[in-house]
Amino acid sequence: MTMDFNSPDFGTRTPAPKSGPPSVWKQSAVLVGGFAILLYVIEIVDVISGQNVQNAGVTPRTLDGLWGILFAPVLHDDWGHLIANTIPVLILGYLVLVSGIARGLAATGIIWVIGGVGTWLFAGSNSNHVGASVLIFGWVTYLLVRGFFTRSFTQILIGVAV
Repeated sequence: MTMDFNSPDFGTRTPAPKSGPPSVWKQSAVLVGGFAILLYVIEIVDVISGQNVQNAGVTPRTLDGLWGILFAPVLHDDWGHLIANTIPVLILGYLVLVSGIARGLAATGIIWVIGGVGTWLFAGSNSNHVGASVLIFGWVTYLLVRGFFTRSFTQILIGVAV
């Protein structure tokens, strides 16, 4: 076999296919999966600390309890509480993010803060409120409202089914 060094194709390679950013569904899965892993890491730290981490939840109408608005959704009372929240977090978090990462993260941030402030204002006093339930119920509400505003029967059905 001879090589033609004068050939215009000599020394060129077939370009590798261009890889763009991952699809939204992949990014959504990675983000919500990473969040779920974070919840388990925090629970491990909580157990190692003797359940001291979970005390950073929302304590209604106290100055220190305001910090809980930032931390409560990632803290859980025990493994059973965390396990009960895991599947809803994975499913609902994914459904919210897959509609658009930026929109889903913005909705999550709003839900996080409004849910925390609502808990701080209206929950029973002398108690510590923790858990991702505020996100779960907020995401269900978001999916339903989004379905109504987009007039998408499928989105409303998903929100109702969830």
